[in-house]
Amino acid sequence: MRLTHKELIALHLLEFVKYAEALDVPPEMTQEGIARAIRIELPHFKQYVRPLVAEGLVRERTTHVQGGSRRRKVYDLTDAGKLFAVRLREKVKSEVIRIRDVGGVREGRVTDVLETPTGRVSLLDLVHQVMEMGIVDPTTLGSHTQASLVEMMGDAPKVASFVGRRDELSAITRDDGPRLTVVRGVAGIGKTSLAAKACELLRGERPLFWHRVRPWDTHESILAGIGDFLAALGKPGLRSILRQDEENRAPQVLREDLPNTRAFLVFDDAHEATRESLAVFRLLKDVVADVADSKVLILTRESLPFYDRRDVALRGLVQEMDLEGLGPQEISEFLGAHPETPSLAEVAHDLGGHPLFLELLRSSGQSISSQALGDIRRFVEEEVYSNISDAERKMMKLASLYRVPVPRDSLFPDSTMSHEILMKLVNRSLIRTVGEGRFEAHDAIREFFATVVTPSERRDLGGFAVAQLRRLAEAAQEMGDSVACIDSLSNALELSASKDALADLLEALGDAHERISALSSASAGYRDALQVTSDPETMARLHRKTAEQHHWLWDVRDIVEESFEQIEAGLAALGGLSCAERGWLYLLRAHLEGHQGRYGRLKEDAEFALDVFRSFGVVAGEVSALEELAEASAFEGDGSSAERYGMSALELIDSRWVAPPPTAPPWARSKPVQAAHAHVMMMQTLLRRGKVDEAGRHADAVARLVDEIDGHHERLEVLMRLSWFKSVYGPDLSAGERYCRDAVALAKQVHDESFLAVAENSLAFYPYFRGEIDEARRGFERAFGAFMAQGRGGSAIEPLYLLAECALLQGDLEAFRHAVVRFDDPKIQGEAGPWTSVIKACQGLDRLLAGDRAGFREAFAVSLESADEAIVAEREAGGYMVSRRVRWGDSVPLLHMGGPLPYVAGSVPHLYYGAALAAIGEEQESKEHFDRTLQVLQAYSHKARLTVASDRQRRLAEVLRHAIGGS
Repeated sequence: MRLTHKELIALHLLEFVKYAEALDVPPEMTQEGIARAIRIELPHFKQYVRPLVAEGLVRERTTHVQGGSRRRKVYDLTDAGKLFAVRLREKVKSEVIRIRDVGGVREGRVTDVLETPTGRVSLLDLVHQVMEMGIVDPTTLGSHTQASLVEMMGDAPKVASFVGRRDELSAITRDDGPRLTVVRGVAGIGKTSLAAKACELLRGERPLFWHRVRPWDTHESILAGIGDFLAALGKPGLRSILRQDEENRAPQVLREDLPNTRAFLVFDDAHEATRESLAVFRLLKDVVADVADSKVLILTRESLPFYDRRDVALRGLVQEMDLEGLGPQEISEFLGAHPETPSLAEVAHDLGGHPLFLELLRSSGQSISSQALGDIRRFVEEEVYSNISDAERKMMKLASLYRVPVPRDSLFPDSTMSHEILMKLVNRSLIRTVGEGRFEAHDAIREFFATVVTPSERRDLGGFAVAQLRRLAEAAQEMGDSVACIDSLSNALELSASKDALADLLEALGDAHERISALSSASAGYRDALQVTSDPETMARLHRKTAEQHHWLWDVRDIVEESFEQIEAGLAALGGLSCAERGWLYLLRAHLEGHQGRYGRLKEDAEFALDVFRSFGVVAGEVSALEELAEASAFEGDGSSAERYGMSALELIDSRWVAPPPTAPPWARSKPVQAAHAHVMMMQTLLRRGKVDEAGRHADAVARLVDEIDGHHERLEVLMRLSWFKSVYGPDLSAGERYCRDAVALAKQVHDESFLAVAENSLAFYPYFRGEIDEARRGFERAFGAFMAQGRGGSAIEPLYLLAECALLQGDLEAFRHAVVRFDDPKIQGEAGPWTSVIKACQGLDRLLAGDRAGFREAFAVSLESADEAIVAEREAGGYMVSRRVRWGDSVPLLHMGGPLPYVAGSVPHLYYGAALAAIGEEQESKEHFDRTLQVLQAYSHKARLTVASDRQRRLAEVLRHAIGGS
């Protein structure tokens, strides 16, 4: 299904025909509303609506818009437009689409989804999903409205009372205002309240995001928070690239994912940002310059050097706002009707209309006749501290230790504390409500009380606070909020004095940083923890985690050696201690040995790890060890052992699986991922042993697990494996293509360009196998360009030779020669390897076309010899297994739709040579090479290539014969 912007506008406006004559219409009929609904940039709106107006299908008028204060241009359908839209709607509703539900993937009509019993589904939302993903999931359509109004406001305070600031609020919230606003002012002047009020006004109109910058924030943690917010909006790209350690792509991904979200992002306490963290604000400034519908609000006590005067004066991108105190009228309004108002107002005026002072004055209700106070600290010390009870002081001192909002229980260290005391402090504005049921002291008040905490109080209250913050961190992590986890742990570290507690916090903080791929921060946490612990098992675990961090860069030799050194240090720390950690250390070393091609050592370590895990009943460890043994056996050519180990792993998953213990490494996966991975390994092991039917049963098992796999990259891997199997061994091209299109859509969604290039290359095989050569040629051209742009010359060889073949099949000799010349690119030559047979075959055909018969024979002699060598080498290596990447479970498939290299390296040279020989009249030898082509493909059960081999050789021979011998 593919609709034009004109059709999308018509479908959208059809939902609002009842307002055709109304004088008060919904905002969805404005330029912004329509642009948001059809997902285009606002500046492009007029070019799409102008033809509709010219054709008499849409009219433009000016009227009042609900929720606004002024008349605006709106658009609705004319009678002709209604007829056009209704006909279009009925046509769309009758379209057959792919639907994913609890029963799997099926085909059905659009109307089947619209009539779901779970409630009304937007036709336009459905159309967008089909156009973007190639498939529709009704469960996600039902939550679209809620997703578009996501609010992540956990750090935002509740606005109890607010007066004035009308001009400031208008400047911040209006759609046509500057896209980035910097609000400056002293502590307590009302910056946070202004932002909270703006969010209150925008609630229900824009998705809202609030992040309080803290001293320990890094650029990774700030970007991770934004990534979680966008993921909640259905755009997981930023979060995905961060988890793949590709932060350098953040500008590109933000520019692609932020448009049409209408996001409103607030960053409070930005003056706490480090120089490193300021880079995020600079990035956001540059991004929103190109995004018309999103806005950023930054609150700070001081000027920040992430923009310059040109952004303010010339570009109008940034507006600066310096907050001052409230005026006399606003002061009176704020204080309200109170017997003491005149005297309080006089003091408030002397204090410069400072909102925090006003809040404290109003809540205290005291007549203050003292000399005007110059700063908030002195005010709190002289007018607040002396007027609260001992119990209230104790709670305030505890509150001052927290740098994050906490639930009420975290303010009750003992039985002397109560809800009544908390409410008194809230009523006196010393503690404020934040987010959903959490509390904190205003920074200016917290800073004073933190200075009056005695060492003994800090020890007693701090111990309680650390325990509470640790609990909050664990809860945050269970909810998948690594940023909140980092905040709580960092706060706890400021308070911890115990060495054991410190080591635990540093390790947990390292884990949290690792989860957002802040690798340098993670490594620093583990290193610091090692300095303060003497527990052997903890030390071993920290060394193992450090080795895993180095493992991210396993292709750099020096880093690999450091990983091995860390593993050895971990084993040394354990000494003779018997524990499960020893198994993880040996298993990690086995995995690294595999990367180095040392399969004998891999097996030794994996066997030892297996024994350890069995003795401690760690099933996830046993499964991982068995998979390592299966892979090593396969690479050594021992297929029966590989099959036995693989089946043992699956039996364990089916019969005894339990979730990995908390101390397990992150690559000890969830049951669905582990099972899918094991089935894929079995599928490939069985294929190499010629057991295609048995492999098919494992492929079906993988297919049943796809929807249970949460990780995007794990799902991509599985989708590509299924696509490849269904097309090659089914051959079920329709099923294979569906899986491949799902992979393409998902790769686009998570901005995985590496995987996208592989998936699009694979997708081009489907028209190739169907004989739709022109479409296949375009697909291979795109894939070749993508691989070369990524510097992946080796991966580019497959689409390039197929691009050359397609051009030749079409008789486009110039394009064929141009493709063959590309093989001379140094990026390709340096990675040719076993592709040499195919490259030489293409060059042989080129020489034949050039009339160089001797060169033609010479090139094919090298090609055919290389083809036979590739097959022998592959058999000696025991075949291929699941590809490895930096992190286990996040692998990019090395196999394209053409299958592993021996399929191509062994069959293509014989196919091409046979076609060439037929073209020059050597029919008998041609037949021998074609038979050899069929033998290779049959040996590998490559059914898809078998079905087209005869046609390809015949058509190639015809083109070659016409080109060289027709005259």
